[in-house]
Amino acid sequence: MRGLTSLIVLGLFAAACSEAPAETTAAPTTFAPTTTSMATTTTVSPPPTSTTEVPDFPAAALFLTAVDEALAGTSYEGAAVQDPEAFLSMAAVFCDLLDDELSLEEVLDAYTAALIEGSAEGGTVEADDLLLGGVIVGAGIRLICPQHLDELDDLPAPTTPTTTSP
Repeated sequence: MRGLTSLIVLGLFAAACSEAPAETTAAPTTFAPTTTSMATTTTVSPPPTSTTEVPDFPAAALFLTAVDEALAGTSYEGAAVQDPEAFLSMAAVFCDLLDDELSLEEVLDAYTAALIEGSAEGGTVEADDLLLGGVIVGAGIRLICPQHLDELDDLPAPTTPTTTSP
């Protein structure tokens, strides 16, 4: 059930980022940095419509296969095959935000903030939900909007937590 709730939040995030009401203008959403590497607050205004084309069949199939394989063993296992439009649409939204010159970190921070805001558990976000965003944006950049491949190169190398013995 948690997977369904997260997909609904993901859909709401996609809708908020891809369309504005016809008679009003969408108010900018402000996201505070979640890491110490960001020094400023970022304001994200949703684009009026998605400008990223959903890829043709071979690229879409490669994207969905990559996402499905990456999510194996999680609560989202098989979800990309069951609802491919949701996953392709979310990748298109992430690509649109990158096209609007947001950094990859800002896009993922916005995704995390949307998950926290939509969480029924008081701001608790499950690891699978965070993984989902990373998988979709990573596969999306590789297969749907490769013009942003340099964003992946700019990510800091992962660090291994160190433990100290008493």
